[in-house]
Amino acid sequence: MKILFLRLLEGANIYSYSPVLFLRVAIGKFEHIPINMIPGFVDRLIEFLPGLGKHYCSPGYPGGFLERLREGTYLVHIFEHVLLELQHIAGYDMKFGRTRRFSAEGIYNVVVGIKYGQVAIKAAQISESLLNAIIGEEDFDLAAAIAELEKISKDCELGPSTAAVYEAAKSRKIPITRIGNENMLILGYGCKQRRIWTTITDKTSCLASDLACDKEITKKMLYIGGLPVPFGIVISAETELPEALNKVGFPVAINPVNANHGKGVTLNISNFAEAVKTFAVAKSFDNSVLVEEFIGRRQYRLCVIGYKLAAAAERVPPLVIGDGRHTVKELVEIANQDARRGDGHEKPLTIIKIDEAALITLRRQKLDIDSVPEFEKEVFIRDNANIKLGWYGY
Repeated sequence: MKILFLRLLEGANIYSYSPVLFLRVAIGKFEHIPINMIPGFVDRLIEFLPGLGKHYCSPGYPGGFLERLREGTYLVHIFEHVLLELQHIAGYDMKFGRTRRFSAEGIYNVVVGIKYGQVAIKAAQISESLLNAIIGEEDFDLAAAIAELEKISKDCELGPSTAAVYEAAKSRKIPITRIGNENMLILGYGCKQRRIWTTITDKTSCLASDLACDKEITKKMLYIGGLPVPFGIVISAETELPEALNKVGFPVAINPVNANHGKGVTLNISNFAEAVKTFAVAKSFDNSVLVEEFIGRRQYRLCVIGYKLAAAAERVPPLVIGDGRHTVKELVEIANQDARRGDGHEKPLTIIKIDEAALITLRRQKLDIDSVPEFEKEVFIRDNANIKLGWYGY
């Protein structure tokens, strides 16, 4: 068999209101050969993919597809189910599938439901190779193929905030279209549709977005509205640092004026030498650096929907807990083995990174990466909590 053509239909289409993968497949002589006529095919297929034994198919109950296999269904129909099963293994429980004969002999159109297009395309390629290997009684390394599929799946995952919106829309039966591999969704159709990009909606103005990115202007906007804000001074050269520290007073927080995800932010600085080092860190992210009062309190992230508080999460800076045996570096490596941690937005938590800001935080605790913390001692890797920096939990 051979895939002749495929196309992603990621919005509402003539086959489904949900995204699908459309394929045109050639099966040649197997159009007229039921699969139970090929010795050992069914047993080998189920050995590779035992989950197929739970598929419903036309009988409408678990195991129905296996019955069809034993009775003698056809190769292109099996291709449809294998494609769905591989997506299931990747973590996406897709059930929609249709197979119809094209005008030419031995050519069929196959349509299957998808969540992420690149995952479905890879699953289709694996399905083609696997079925051809079974027919030819050849070896096939399915474990390696699935590992590659899972890697693509991780790369395609939505960020935590976007994923929450996706699941909420799905639970309300709102049609969802994702734009490429971006954290951008279109909810609904036509004049009623809404577009979101991570946590920004199409109702968020460009001005509002730019204001939120500038910490100093944001503070001024809050201040004129009567809200309390920490006193701070914006500087652009190290020579201005002593005067700024004198006016603000220790302890201070030093961070780039325009940067996101906690980049270049250092908190609770209590002496000049430390301030010089952290100024250099902040300066590497933005030419303008904000030196301001440090107000140490618990940190929360709030989610407001329809002008009402919908959820709140306490953010704890990344830390490791000593066991009296491992070094700080080793404890970080152990913490990063947590299945909930990954790169970027692929998992709820992010890999903990040891950078210059982390080293400063460790020195403040009279530690370095080779120190062995005593049993149950909490060692903070950073002072600020941000998902991009590998926060401890929420």
